[in-house]
Amino acid sequence: MFYLIKKNVKKYLPYFIIKIYHQYFTTRFIYGYKSFKNAQKNCGDGFDSKLIINKIYKAAKLVPYKKNYERDGVNFEEIQYSWPLLSSILLAVNNNKLNVLDFGGSFGTTFYQNRKFLKFIKKIKWDIIEQKKIVEIAKNKNFINFYENLNDIKTKPDIALFCCSLCYLEDPYAILKKIISIKPNFIAIDRTPFTNGIKDLFAIQIVNKKIYDAKLPITIFSLNKFLNFFKKEYILVEQWISEDQPELKKNYKGLLFKKR
Repeated sequence: MFYLIKKNVKKYLPYFIIKIYHQYFTTRFIYGYKSFKNAQKNCGDGFDSKLIINKIYKAAKLVPYKKNYERDGVNFEEIQYSWPLLSSILLAVNNNKLNVLDFGGSFGTTFYQNRKFLKFIKKIKWDIIEQKKIVEIAKNKNFINFYENLNDIKTKPDIALFCCSLCYLEDPYAILKKIISIKPNFIAIDRTPFTNGIKDLFAIQIVNKKIYDAKLPITIFSLNKFLNFFKKEYILVEQWISEDQPELKKNYKGLLFKKR
């Protein structure tokens, strides 16, 4: 309920007040870096930090027993759906079966976010690719499995997901190339920053301390370059503006691609 109130109140606030709020009380971005590595040098441990991983794990353990939803180590009373993403996942269901490759899926955030709809699918296999520290803590369940490496995935996925994870990878296009070689029927990108420029931009994201204290290197993808990367193997089904927008620019988007 609080999320909906905040969303509606922002519609009626003067722009300069919203700008001040974003500048001082939310996640901030420092632009101007020549490469991801260049930005990375000016950050700490980032997602490798034990403090961040432990906070995310502590919040994730409460779902679905005491809390309805968790994202980035923050618990929510109400599930914040990305309806286009959920539609994309359900579109990939094949003969009442679903194999998902969730890259950077944390402790199962997207699965638990959409579990009320997924429970009607007869057979689900949800494979999560994550960093070593998360894989060591996470526990495999009947249908959720955790891996460090793409090479460990033996089942062809019906859909590959990147939910606000691709932009934090040092070489995202190399990962995308591997994903495309696996030939999932669909590839869905959500909550990912894009620019209308011809080149990718690199920045440092200063996370709101209420979430966790961190500086993260991040890529803001050239939308045109990104779409062209998929053109040979996949068609763009749809794109959308993500509900959650860390910046005033509203540059966080979602994309759904289908195998040609």
